[in-house]
Amino acid sequence: MVPDFPTVVLNECSSTMDEAKLFVSNNFVFTPTCVVARTQTQGRGRGGSIWVQSDQKCLAKPLSENQKEVEQMRFHRLGDALQDEVDFLPLTFIWPTSCLKIPMSWISLAVGCALHDAVSRFIEFAKDRYFQLPYREHILPYFLKWPNDLITLEEGKKLGGILCESSFLGGVCQEIYIGIGFNFFSHPALPHSQSLLEILFSSDKIPKILDHWDKQNSRGLLLSFFSTALCEELYEYLAFYRDVSQLKALALARSVPLGTLLCVEKSQHCGAFTGLDDHGGLLLEGLSKSLLSAQVQLSKARYEKKAVAPKELHVPIVKNLKLQKKENGFALSHKHLSLVKLKRQNSPIPLVETIHPSEESPRPSHALISSMLKARMSGRLENPQAPRLENFRRIGGRIENSLQERLDTHLSHRFKFHCREDWYHRVALGEVMIERNSPKEPQRGHQPILIKVKPTYRMKNYDQIWLFHPPEYEPTSLFEIDVVYDNGDICIFSKPPNLVIHAAGLYLKNTFIEVIRKMGFGDCAPVHRIDRETSGLLVCARQTPTRRKLSEAFRSSQVRKFYLAVSKGTRALPERFRVDLPIGEPQESSIRIKMWVGGNHAQPATTNFVRLAQHGHYSLFACFPVTGRTNQIRVHLAALGHWIVGDKMYHKDEQVFIDFYEKGLTADVLRNVEFPRHMLHNTGVIFNPEAQIDSLQSSPVVTPFPSDMLEFPVIKELLKNAQIPLEKEEQMRALQEIFLNLRAWDFSQEPSLEV
Repeated sequence: MVPDFPTVVLNECSSTMDEAKLFVSNNFVFTPTCVVARTQTQGRGRGGSIWVQSDQKCLAKPLSENQKEVEQMRFHRLGDALQDEVDFLPLTFIWPTSCLKIPMSWISLAVGCALHDAVSRFIEFAKDRYFQLPYREHILPYFLKWPNDLITLEEGKKLGGILCESSFLGGVCQEIYIGIGFNFFSHPALPHSQSLLEILFSSDKIPKILDHWDKQNSRGLLLSFFSTALCEELYEYLAFYRDVSQLKALALARSVPLGTLLCVEKSQHCGAFTGLDDHGGLLLEGLSKSLLSAQVQLSKARYEKKAVAPKELHVPIVKNLKLQKKENGFALSHKHLSLVKLKRQNSPIPLVETIHPSEESPRPSHALISSMLKARMSGRLENPQAPRLENFRRIGGRIENSLQERLDTHLSHRFKFHCREDWYHRVALGEVMIERNSPKEPQRGHQPILIKVKPTYRMKNYDQIWLFHPPEYEPTSLFEIDVVYDNGDICIFSKPPNLVIHAAGLYLKNTFIEVIRKMGFGDCAPVHRIDRETSGLLVCARQTPTRRKLSEAFRSSQVRKFYLAVSKGTRALPERFRVDLPIGEPQESSIRIKMWVGGNHAQPATTNFVRLAQHGHYSLFACFPVTGRTNQIRVHLAALGHWIVGDKMYHKDEQVFIDFYEKGLTADVLRNVEFPRHMLHNTGVIFNPEAQIDSLQSSPVVTPFPSDMLEFPVIKELLKNAQIPLEKEEQMRALQEIFLNLRAWDFSQEPSLEV
């Protein structure tokens, strides 16, 4: 979830960059913050000139008498700060390095990409909301010119500029300062400047359009939308880990075309733009070294299609690069540039499409910017600094029967989302602290005293463990969840994938419980669980007696559950069968948290299966678990040689999960599992009569396939073969009919399969 950007608005200052640094010297800054000025007299940008627009109507509104008395005003969000303005104001973002997850040399380019994408989002918004306005038939194309300008290539004029500075303390970078000047409604009276309005409309139309927006009081709305989009894009580009190849691909997709003629250092050298190096440096034809800092201008010749012959370049460039327009954004058709930023859909994590040369159709995926990986290794090894105490939280209860166990050993045994080596490093970094003699039930206002210890520290009675967990470690979640059923007491939600139920391990705030609380369902509590990656129905209840009754129904198998799974395997299986194989801890496995058939502490487990459709080696199974063991459906299908598509843990090659755990969802992992998460969907639920839940025993509650599964090319073929419609309402009726037909089936007469 993108945090709010607290904003300070100044009536007048010489430079928002200097004011931002002064603000940091007087305040603690834990989250990205913005300093804005209505009038800037000696800023770094615009040649140090006074901030004056060419169109007098676009100057800031005159200050009221009350505003004149207040030199600065504070807002929770940048969008709120600009709501009453009539043009975009000069601003500087203060970005703490604790919120920075990309290499520092790429910051300027990443900010440029964010500004580029915010402009794209604004254009879509404006054309949708004000569709009747006379837009240009061909809106002027705009590009990022290395490293810090947004320009229109045809006009060679500047839309916005970026300036990044940093502050250091004791040799450690503390904050990044990002200054942005952007020509929104108007621009300075300079020949090389252009406004956003001028790329949307011809010059003779702009006065009437401004009058139209003034009459509707729309300027504030447009500025608020743009500034909010800019904050979201900045957070996405700077606060999530991306490797160099991804950053390079994102920047190249938004940069001036390869082959554009650029002049550096006052035209001392002019050459064709040939790409970026691994540090974000500019590569120009004829230069033996990349440029990390230089004055770069477009050549008067600008862009010539035949200016660059690849075989004549001294540095390698990507050939046959095509940017293809897709329904949800763009895709690059090159194996080395497979990740590009697409249109946001309710989350700061982007949707991406990868196109492999061997395939004609794209393979879509959700780019899970491995939140698991972010929290696993904090990334502070590169930028060490003392963790702030306000970002620590308790994990587990206090120690009461101490065995004098080493701290790192205790943590790896009790909290298995890290291995012992990872815990060792986190303790050594100061990300795990101990509260000695902690109270069993802390009273309100209790102020713990935390001490830093070594990984070899021996646990003692009444020790309480505290873990460093700042907001940027928190995996991202959705803002809203579909409510499928609600009778005032029992409430059934359709949980999206990649959302945990309760706060645990890496997850504190972005959980199912937290999301429904914000939706107004704070009194609802789940009566069962489904895996983080599994999508589908989750039954909750408001009142304690109802929760107990429903929980007992799940424990005593008085509930029929209907799952759909997409698997891949070559073993021939009957149309209907059952699996009666106990599940326990595997004796030989590199994955500590994995379950498997047999093993230690095995418990009986039964699942009934019906194959609804088949397409090549892929199958669509209706799954009816009789018992409720951990990962039961995934284990049983994998044991039969039909691992669920997207399942890293139960893939036939355990190294796939190990690579995912250590490196995140890399291209190699995705190529092996074919989908970012396991394709298991909790589709339907109905209670047996003995459960005495009258409202839920006459007909099943069902939920259709989630959108991410429908994007998988194979699923459409499977649904077609199973005669299940794609349209939501028709699909729900078809799934309900399948559930009713199969719920009474006697699977005891079907074959029981073995491994």
